[in-house]
Amino acid sequence: MSNRIAVLLSLVVVATTPVEALARQPVIEFEEVPGEVYRVSSGTELRVYDDGFVEVTRPPYMKSAGRHTLQLPEQELDGLISALREADVATFDPVAVRAAREASSMRRERGTTRNPLSFSSDPEIVRIRLRLPADASNRVAHSDPIDASIQWAGLRHDRRVFPDVEPLQKLGVAVDRLRALLDRPALGGRD
Repeated sequence: MSNRIAVLLSLVVVATTPVEALARQPVIEFEEVPGEVYRVSSGTELRVYDDGFVEVTRPPYMKSAGRHTLQLPEQELDGLISALREADVATFDPVAVRAAREASSMRRERGTTRNPLSFSSDPEIVRIRLRLPADASNRVAHSDPIDASIQWAGLRHDRRVFPDVEPLQKLGVAVDRLRALLDRPALGGRD
């Protein structure tokens, strides 16, 4: 019975998604899940396609739940992709960033007599996937194809506590840019 329900729900999702969105993959995917719900629910999802079509899906627990759409002008899409490149999203190395974060903590410990404890009890989870083809005919093309994914827990906290860890600050700038799309008044009606 539960398999039938899952299949029906999948068919509903497919039926409410435009055919053109099913036929292609987004060049940018972003998801942010509040820490309080990450074990039981998904978060807000953002998908940006190579033609500037933006699709936002908000979960049922949010005030503006549902699917919303927006069309970005070409210059804005190019600026968004450039910002993600400049933020080094494609080369973000979580292991190196954790090591830099630890080194920053150690430097602070040596510089003070007391070490204030700082933690985030329910850190948000952010996920970014960037897929840029090397196809020269595509206006969002890059010299090399990029297919990179990042997942980070507690970015807001880490940005505040580790201002000297540049990759965290750059990732934060990229996430801020993506979050700004979520707050656009031009996001279309709900499905």
